Formats: sequence, structure tokens, C-alpha cells
Amino acid sequence: MLPTPEEKCAVARRLILELEARDRQTFALAMKALGELEEDVRELRREAAKRNIEIFTEEEFAAKFKVSPSTIARERKAGRIEPLAMGQNIVRYSSLQFERAHEIFRARPKLVGRKRERKAS
Repeated sequence: MLPTPEEKCAVARRLILELEARDRQTFALAMKALGELEEDVRELRREAAKRNIEIFTEEEFAAKFKVSPSTIARERKAGRIEPLAMGQNIVRYSSLQFERAHEIFRARPKLVGRKRERKAS
């Protein structure tokens, strides 16, 4: 015997309620994980402050060297600058990475200067 439209609706409602419950659980777990990561960042900043170490986002770190954040990301992906380990998608740098970054950017030829030389030729 085939289910009636009312029975089909009841099944659909039950499935929707189950999915909504799972979504709420997933959201709660994600919010808990986010809170833990934020606490980790605060703890890292407190520890760094004790040691007189500054913590920077990729944008802040790039500004210190007057390069774009994409340049810092490219150097990070190439393995030339190693960020602090703070989770899968959280990238932070400390003042301890300054020396290595300074070596990289000091050794890089200025692209703007090379463009001018080509135009002058």
C-alpha cells in the first residue's frame, strides 16, 4: 500500500526536524571550537607579552616590510617564512620571524627599479 500524502508530509516534517537538530548541534560545536581558538590566541598573546614578543596577522606583518599580504603568503607557501602554528586557517607571525623576513626582503631586488631601468633603455 502506498503512503498517503499526509504520511509523506509527516515523514518530510520529521526529516526536516532531524536535520535542523543536527544543524544546531554542528553550529554549537563550531562556535565552541571558535571560542577555543580565540582563547588560544589570547593565551599566545599573553605569553608573548611576557617574553616581549609581538604577534602579527599576515596583513600587519606585510605592512612592517612594506609589501603586500599576498607577498607574505607567497613566501609562507614557498616555505621561506614559517608562521606560528595556530590552527589550520589561522596564520600569525611573531617578532621572532622578523630576522628571516628581513633577510628575504633585503635580498630581493626592487621591482620598481628594474621597471625604470628597462624603460630608460
